[in-house]
Amino acid sequence: MLARRAGLEAAGAAIAIPVNSTGKRSFISVAIFYFDVLARTHDPVLWDAIAPQQRPDEDWPAFNRRLQRFAIAVVRNAPVSYAAWILGASSRLIGHALVLNPSFLAAAAALLLLARRKAPGGAPADRRVLIVLVGAYTVGTGVLTVLITYPASRYVDSAAMLLAALPFYGVLRRLG
Repeated sequence: MLARRAGLEAAGAAIAIPVNSTGKRSFISVAIFYFDVLARTHDPVLWDAIAPQQRPDEDWPAFNRRLQRFAIAVVRNAPVSYAAWILGASSRLIGHALVLNPSFLAAAAALLLLARRKAPGGAPADRRVLIVLVGAYTVGTGVLTVLITYPASRYVDSAAMLLAALPFYGVLRRLG
């Protein structure tokens, strides 16, 4: 897989790990600070370096088991790199979930505009239920994305789908 990736880099189909400020190629540096380099290379590496590794007589479940063993071996042998991946992927997921989420941004802006307006007294149970449900869904889907794959827009959008409910709830309470 690594040889195929190197071939893709040489052909310009995948982005090589760039040289950092010390003149070295550092996966850790790229994963933490320039995660989009890895994201933009994900599909070519997946389809042109990894998928061709499936043996002709191997079904998808067997191929997935073999890839899982490889992934676990990589994590065991390079835990710091995997931690850097998790940090970079989490940063991308959180950033995209908040900044590229128009309904969340609109609701947050409306809530800011209504910040001086007091909500009716008390802490209703529905607020706690809403926070728990949105939090559990968002964290549950986001964590799996970060641990298993890179946070592509389709996964980020799915994980962040309910986030706007929190500021919208605040707006409705203040208007109510």
